[in-house]
Amino acid sequence: MKNAITFARSFAIAALIITASTATSFANDRNKEESAVELRFVGNLHNQPVYQLDINKANADEYFISFSDSYGTVLYSGNIKQSQKFMINTSEVGDQQLTVTITSRRTNQSLVYTIGRSHTVVEENVVKRVK
Repeated sequence: MKNAITFARSFAIAALIITASTATSFANDRNKEESAVELRFVGNLHNQPVYQLDINKANADEYFISFSDSYGTVLYSGNIKQSQKFMINTSEVGDQQLTVTITSRRTNQSLVYTIGRSHTVVEENVVKRVK
């Protein structure tokens, strides 16, 4: 009886693992347009955040990009054909949320990213016993 319960439990766990692994393959099937461009944070330069828009070299498309603030005011817009870096002037923008819209000229599909900033101060105290 104990062997039957152990076998049933092992079978259920194996079935769950197989189901989960096949479900992840569907989750990785992304739209071509999403994989053609990607906006990511690359670091700070002179205490200003820098973001890079990566464009897949195999995709020979032109993109329209616009940065707008939380009120809908367009801060920057332009056409790009290759990967480019953007530095945000935080003294002008402050800590408000920015919206980045990237539109493909060929397919007219848009990707929208939001950039949010937050500041945290971390203070850590460590006490160690020496002897």
